[in-house]
Amino acid sequence: MDTLSEALWMAGVLAAAALAPANTSLRFLRFCLAACRKLARGGLRVVLGMFVFGLLASALLCSRGHLPQPVIHDDFSNLLASDTFASGRLTNSPHPLWQHFEAMHIIQQPTYMSKYPPGNGLMLALGQALFGEPIVGVWLSMGLAAAAIAWMLRGWLPPYWALLGAVIAACRFCPSWGQMYTGGAMAACGGALTIGGIRRLTRSPRPGYAILAAAGAVILANTRPYEGLVVAVVCGAFLASSRPAVKPALVRIVAPALLVLLPAVAWMGYYNQRVTGDPLLMSYQLHDATYAATPLFFWQPDVDPIPEYRHQIIRDFWVSWERPRYLRRREFLGVNASLVTKIYKFSRFYIGPALLIPILLMLRWGRRSGMAFPGAAVVAVLLALTQANNLHTHYVAPVACAMILFAVQGMRRLRLWKPKGRPVGAAITCSIVVVSLMYFLVPLCLTLIGPGRSATPRTKIVEQLEQQGGKHLVLVRYPPGHSSHEEWVYNRADIDQAAIVWASEMDPTSNRRLATYFSGRRFWRLLLPEAKVVAIDRSSLLSAPLN
Repeated sequence: MDTLSEALWMAGVLAAAALAPANTSLRFLRFCLAACRKLARGGLRVVLGMFVFGLLASALLCSRGHLPQPVIHDDFSNLLASDTFASGRLTNSPHPLWQHFEAMHIIQQPTYMSKYPPGNGLMLALGQALFGEPIVGVWLSMGLAAAAIAWMLRGWLPPYWALLGAVIAACRFCPSWGQMYTGGAMAACGGALTIGGIRRLTRSPRPGYAILAAAGAVILANTRPYEGLVVAVVCGAFLASSRPAVKPALVRIVAPALLVLLPAVAWMGYYNQRVTGDPLLMSYQLHDATYAATPLFFWQPDVDPIPEYRHQIIRDFWVSWERPRYLRRREFLGVNASLVTKIYKFSRFYIGPALLIPILLMLRWGRRSGMAFPGAAVVAVLLALTQANNLHTHYVAPVACAMILFAVQGMRRLRLWKPKGRPVGAAITCSIVVVSLMYFLVPLCLTLIGPGRSATPRTKIVEQLEQQGGKHLVLVRYPPGHSSHEEWVYNRADIDQAAIVWASEMDPTSNRRLATYFSGRRFWRLLLPEAKVVAIDRSSLLSAPLN
């Protein structure tokens, strides 16, 4: 649901509440809270229930038509990680002809692997290994996120309000994070465990809370390490400055946390060693050192010299699209425009017209309502992201739970507003609840009664070639002016054993080596922008002149 649609729904619900009989909104809100009271009596039952709700809500949005298909670069990169982990490997050996298989957000040397941290890929691999579909791992991630947010909210809110907030969070996030391969849900889960665990440790320093907080930090380190580090620093500072009664119990807190953190750090170092050859070098860093024409953050020195590229489409992405945007953002006007864009993206996804009023209330009363800690986490993450070259909504996922907490705290205050004895606050709060539910119900209705999700052009070609049987190799040559965001050359973890191999055409000598290596396959050429394949004779590649 976009911002305009949400605003229209909000206005429509408010108008309906104004025209309805007196106290109708108040009665509806009381009904919702009463239902939440009955369901929220057992903490474990609520957490498990929200896991099931987040899982089923994400799955129901795929109940008709094709499952979500990979579209953007990030999707294919994460699916490569999924395929690798599901095959029982941490990474893949580089292919002898790896130059033909270079693609965005993937490293080819010293190993062949996704550049992204392994957390999201591991969840996708779980779905692929157990159910044959990586998207099931996305649904499981969304269930874990909903459960963790429900548990975190119970640290600040009455149980029934915490349950209502968790439902609102699931309804807002499932249509996005529950349908894409780029992650978001696992980072939200990690942030909720970390923030919720630290909140409970300041009240009751139990080893179980320390273990959950440490587990959340491990998840953040393997999904959103930059933003996760910021959250961890804020959490550590808050714990260190907490009431004196906590300090004598630090040993009981630190020891269980280390039981989680030390093995995780050792595994992360081992993973980096296997993928990049250096336990302190992440695959993301290696990828950007190899391909990026811009630094990740504005405080880093500019890239000099610009890397050499073997494929025009990768050069177009970094040099013709990414680098001009980066240079504009370094200027005064560009910095301001970038900040405005980032604020808009963040507020549109996490706040929107529905949650704007209660969150504005929390800006006024936050200090008196115990919101200093989650507020500091949100501010710190947003300030850190002002230095990032780009911002996407899942970058802020580690503090998604805090944004829901602000909204629900504001709703609790808003519902008590009765100017001249009229339940205006209850009407607005009721509208917020209804619109939040519509975030899930509207896409669900469109899914159930609509024609279903259509397959992408790439998926259609894959299905066409799979129906023919045998093994295929598709040669890709991009026409001039082709969008650098429409990459076709992505492959399975085991390229040689894949039924369909996608390869970029290069010089005649390289093409001859490719034709010789894959001699047992049927050859096709991808025609763009028609998005179709035509059969070609392999001998034409073998007879090509040697430059």
